[in-house]
Amino acid sequence: MQPDRLTFHATQITPLLRTAQGHVEQLVLLCGGSWQERTALLQMVAGSQGMAYTALGLPLAETLLTQPPRQRPLLAEDTVERLAAEAAAGLALDHIEILFDPELHIDPLRLAQALSRRRTVLLSWPGAYTPPRLTYAQPDHAEYRLYQVSGLLIYTLENLT
Repeated sequence: MQPDRLTFHATQITPLLRTAQGHVEQLVLLCGGSWQERTALLQMVAGSQGMAYTALGLPLAETLLTQPPRQRPLLAEDTVERLAAEAAAGLALDHIEILFDPELHIDPLRLAQALSRRRTVLLSWPGAYTPPRLTYAQPDHAEYRLYQVSGLLIYTLENLT
């Protein structure tokens, strides 16, 4: 994404973050575009807003691999909650795909909503948003998720690029 488009999107997301701060769940989802575009945008917004940027995938995978499979579901949620607790000014959460692993028994959207009750969370959603459906993966995939959503603050790159 070109720097001027990145700046444009960042200026559109910032007011959504302020709006989210007035909600019980201070959550803004960033959907669409490529993962590289979402990552660059999350890093820019996190830097300008004093939020902690966390790319969850690799560090969480490395942590989980050191534990027996039966302990991984609890450890995964605890690790994410610990990372969030360190982000008092807000959390920009990226690369969450690992949370969809069926063996972890985690509902990634519900986890993000829970985290956002104590701090502002800007979440890069790796799936698609077609109102009112938020999805991840294809229906025949083990990690498939479908949510009927309303009331969530969602910024979609496809509609604005």
